[in-house]
Amino acid sequence: MIRLRYVSRDHSHPLYGKVGALIAQGGGRGKKGCKSPVNRLVRFDDGTEVVAPWGNWRLAREEAQR
Repeated sequence: MIRLRYVSRDHSHPLYGKVGALIAQGGGRGKKGCKSPVNRLVRFDDGTEVVAPWGNWRLAREEAQR
């Protein structure tokens, strides 16, 4: 399962820093006709789902379990 963290230039954004699992990813036309991801649907740990542009997501580093 791919885990993603929401990032934004606006650190006061209500979703900033939330972590969730990737549910689906859309595709579209990129530069020179190459396919590139456009949007990602992510289900956060609290159960809410959100669709946002692929540039707003980063792979989440899981915290080490002790």
